[in-house]
Amino acid sequence: MPKQPIQATGNMEVDSDLPIEIKPKPTRRKTKAPPIRYDIVSDVMNQKADISVGELIVAAPTLRRSLANACKPKRIPVTETSKETMAVIEEDDINTTAVYSKINIGDKTQTL
Repeated sequence: MPKQPIQATGNMEVDSDLPIEIKPKPTRRKTKAPPIRYDIVSDVMNQKADISVGELIVAAPTLRRSLANACKPKRIPVTETSKETMAVIEEDDINTTAVYSKINIGDKTQTL
């Protein structure tokens, strides 16, 4: 039958005549990161977004209003025509002649 090795399951104090040297742990040095000139805000603001127009107008109601206003047809104001009345226009087009008439008011006769 083969012999199995003996395993120690705990701290065992060993008596020895040799002095035990405790070495201090080396202090860790923190390295400073070099300064990076990078503006993440401008990079994010200039990045194209993968979003549909429908999702965008649901997310931002102000964009929905501005899109609706841009899609409305522009009304062209009608310029007013000349301020002449129909009577003035008719007088210019029709040739007229003088008319005389006699009217009686009571016992008096008047020619107009």
